[in-house]
Amino acid sequence: MLKKFKNWLLQNEPPIQLNQQRKLSERVTLVQTEFRLTSTSDCYTLKIGTRQDISDLIKIEKLSYDGKAPWSKIAFEHEMSVNQNSIYLIIKNAAQEAVGFIGAWFVEGEAHITNVAVQPIYQRRGIGRLLITELKKIAISEKQTKMSLEVRKSNKNAQSLYHQLGFSDGKIKQSYYSDDHEDALEMALSLNE
Repeated sequence: MLKKFKNWLLQNEPPIQLNQQRKLSERVTLVQTEFRLTSTSDCYTLKIGTRQDISDLIKIEKLSYDGKAPWSKIAFEHEMSVNQNSIYLIIKNAAQEAVGFIGAWFVEGEAHITNVAVQPIYQRRGIGRLLITELKKIAISEKQTKMSLEVRKSNKNAQSLYHQLGFSDGKIKQSYYSDDHEDALEMALSLNE
């Protein structure tokens, strides 16, 4: 019976049309790639992440999250190889060492930040702000109308940065984080202005 159905389907249904649009990470071009942050005179380079950067992302995660990597190599590979709507921006120091990154999905008019991390010794230098600002520029160029994210309820430093960048508080997601079941605060920024 299954074979008959398969034969009927192949004869009577038009072939499935795959989305021919290029991946988000392939169609975006960065307007600016070299930055000098006001807090230091150091020069930084911004690039769009690829599979070759995954080990750097995991290293940054481990340095940022007490030796733990919330996202696995397999998860990053899926994001960079399969997910048509994902993008990663990576910032490197003058020695070309990756010091921070941001990842996002662009879906149905919303640029949702999935993860952001900066090596602890590079925090409070404006790198997180730069990553979010550059992602916002891309979101606007891609006609997204909103940016969103979840942040640990206890992470007041990150929340302060997001507020400075115009994000507003949303609802609390109970037991959002799988490792310790901490609550998450939803935050959002309108891009319609």
